[in-house]
Amino acid sequence: MGPDNKYDILHNSLQDGFNIPPVQRSEAEVETICDTLEHLARFSMVKNLINEAPSTAFDEEFQVHMRQEDRSFGPGEQIEARHGSPLQVVIKNVGPNVIYAHIYDLGPCGRIKNISGGSHIPIPPQSDARDTQTGKCTGIYTGKIKMKVPLALQTNGSCMDIIKIFVTSQATSFDLLELPNLHELVQKESGERFSGTYEQGMEDWMGFNFLVRTFM
Repeated sequence: MGPDNKYDILHNSLQDGFNIPPVQRSEAEVETICDTLEHLARFSMVKNLINEAPSTAFDEEFQVHMRQEDRSFGPGEQIEARHGSPLQVVIKNVGPNVIYAHIYDLGPCGRIKNISGGSHIPIPPQSDARDTQTGKCTGIYTGKIKMKVPLALQTNGSCMDIIKIFVTSQATSFDLLELPNLHELVQKESGERFSGTYEQGMEDWMGFNFLVRTFM
């Protein structure tokens, strides 16, 4: 407990640049601490969610990277961005089948938000070069993400986001992975719990993390 009569909660899933609000000592402190630990466990689960044994064929059907101006970054690399500046997600389908992308922001305040604009983004394969019809598919999806430092963290000068990208061979939904900001836990009614687990039922899938530190 800190000198201000609040509990400071530490968790390895949130490194430097993330914010875990302290818990005020009160009659509801035990429930709030349990809710916070549950939230952090789910956040960590999503962060670490990967497919350790994808099929070789599926792994070779697409390429994923992020772009900042003229620089490209692969999964696992850390990107430094300025508050309000855009980054670009680029997913290229080099296989013969439609693939589906799902893009999430694991934010510095513990929120997990779908930023795909829908439950999934279909990416058809590139059209045959011999196809003369109009509206041919390029096989490439590009999407912009504007990075921001939340108001509550701007005095810190920077924050850390994880852009999580799932690529699947079938249309599916990861909606149950979403979480609110940690500070919103205190707004829940007593006894209300987050529920639901993610079912890994798709045929082939892979998950990728891009670490983004945003500076003011």
